[in-house]
Amino acid sequence: MIDLLIVGGGPAGLSAALWARTLGLSATVLDAGEQPGGQLWRIHRPIDDYPGAAGASGESLARGLDAQVRAAGVEVRSAVRVQSVELSSLTVNLADGGSLVARAILLATGVRPRELDVPGARQLAGRGVYDTFFGAKDAFAGKRVIVVGGGDGAVENAAAMAGLAATVTLVVRSEAPHARPGLLARLAGTGVAVRGSSQVVALEGADRLEAALVQSPRGRERIEADAVLVKIGNAPNVELAPGLACHADGRLVVDAEGRTGAPGVFAAGEVTDGLFPRIVTAAAQGAVAARAIARFLGRW
Repeated sequence: MIDLLIVGGGPAGLSAALWARTLGLSATVLDAGEQPGGQLWRIHRPIDDYPGAAGASGESLARGLDAQVRAAGVEVRSAVRVQSVELSSLTVNLADGGSLVARAILLATGVRPRELDVPGARQLAGRGVYDTFFGAKDAFAGKRVIVVGGGDGAVENAAAMAGLAATVTLVVRSEAPHARPGLLARLAGTGVAVRGSSQVVALEGADRLEAALVQSPRGRERIEADAVLVKIGNAPNVELAPGLACHADGRLVVDAEGRTGAPGVFAAGEVTDGLFPRIVTAAAQGAVAARAIARFLGRW
């Protein structure tokens, strides 16, 4: 029987796998993507906040982590869809009908982009409404673009597309963007129009996006647009184990060492209630959880 099954191959899962092997545990990583790395594949700017990896891309860091854990003897299975996790029996059920049983399970399922919940958003997905810029630049070149959100992702993307799109309007629910100072500095002088205290309340268009309705203290305004980029945060992937306790924001409740309320079931990374969701903290949470799992299995 496998000592540890890790569901999710992002920084938290891969770090946990590496440390599990260091602590003498057998480990298998199950990842839904074609290649492990999780959200690292969505980072297209040079990484400047991970120790020892200044200037690296998300892709290079993902490939490096994958190679490192494989070299350590971890079984990494890509393109594997997990259907559910049975908490009492520590069983992972796969979408292809198979199942795996382990002595412990680590949920490192991460997050997914949060959708804009307004009329027209779902119908126009992929036809003017997007959740990524870097993988779909052609959709924004020379277009009138609205970016929805005021955090790091929204500000970074708005600044990046400023020289590519015809116009960029950043719609922020709060009075002003609340991104990191370094990212706000990138926005200065780009020509991006910032609309604070505003929110998109509907999207219009038949076959493609035509306009957005924006509500602000000044009233409701119709802004013609060719593309909307939604950057309003992330939703945790917790659906696989519905019996676990969650916080109000939907993230899993864990203790300082990643324990959930189910014996033998741990969690790490952005799917948990981490206060600072960054690559470095996800990797650290994975390492801490691996040590706790080793102690749970009597190996520490």
